[in-house]
Amino acid sequence: MDGLGPIVDNAGGIAEMSGAPPEIRDRIEPLDALGNTTKALTKGYAMGSAALASLLLFQAFVLEVARYQAKLFDLTKITPADAISLGNSLTSLGASLALNHPDVIIGALIGGMLPFLFSGTAINAVAVGAYR
Repeated sequence: MDGLGPIVDNAGGIAEMSGAPPEIRDRIEPLDALGNTTKALTKGYAMGSAALASLLLFQAFVLEVARYQAKLFDLTKITPADAISLGNSLTSLGASLALNHPDVIIGALIGGMLPFLFSGTAINAVAVGAYR
């Protein structure tokens, strides 16, 4: 979905360098704008899916740590006592790493965005100060 922008941009460059008539460039301009819009939209989807994937990978890591704490190295031979031990291990880990609560996930996402917010604000302040 993100391939349209570079293709149309290259076509516009070729049309400009080859001395093509202006109506060719007029046809390419709306397509170039569409490509830029598509690229901006796909970046948002890519960042959202990367954030979700990182949370899921971390949850899998927590599950593996709980499994090793419960000493369940062979998953094909789990007894009811082993399942209880794994549940207790997950419960003890869940007190410190509770990624199954929406508040924790939202807090992690907001906390991850705060450095970028402050960096952007600082850069904007420098830019405003530079133009005075």
